[in-house]
Amino acid sequence: MSRFLLVIAAALAALPAGAETVAPKLAPGEEGAWLFREGRWHMGDGVLEQESVSRGSAAILKAPALTDFVLTAEFRIAAEGNGVRAAALLFRATGTLSYYWLHLDSKNRQAILVRSTPGNNWLEVKRVRVPIAPDQWHAVQFSARGNALNVRLDGNEILAATDSVLPAGRVGLGTSQGQVSFRSIKIVKAFTNERQITDAAGESRSGSLDERSRASIS
Repeated sequence: MSRFLLVIAAALAALPAGAETVAPKLAPGEEGAWLFREGRWHMGDGVLEQESVSRGSAAILKAPALTDFVLTAEFRIAAEGNGVRAAALLFRATGTLSYYWLHLDSKNRQAILVRSTPGNNWLEVKRVRVPIAPDQWHAVQFSARGNALNVRLDGNEILAATDSVLPAGRVGLGTSQGQVSFRSIKIVKAFTNERQITDAAGESRSGSLDERSRASIS
């Protein structure tokens, strides 16, 4: 069994019976399922790629809104540009200004869990040292269960933290000063109470995000 399939199996075991799996299609014509902020994003052949090496960018999946979940993906950071060359996972987003951001920095060999708010887009929750080699695929898993947040990289746990400020929201992908490709995106979702999710996220059940917000990802 491949490393990525082992990660998925572990994710399924971690959530209660009845959890569903969502696998977004990464193909031309599927761009409408995402909200893109900054960058140059391209989708095709099962890969979502962001090409710009300046500033930061995000792609937020418009639905579903989640409380407890496990998000798994594979990413590859190109050894291009002079910036931090980072991939990111974005989760519990209630708009383009409020979310958690997992910053996977290949240049400085570190992973940083950050909470963004409208008043401050970089409230650091936890930082750990970890090597992230460019020009090769890595498997990342992020799990959220209540206020417990956990990250695994290439099968190894690298970060565990607790934070309860943002209880629910959308998930997404991001980059910081790097050309990054993503594939094999899967979300194992567990809804505890639909009204609790939508109320906490502050969004409608249609899956729309707050289009009035401005991106503040850098």
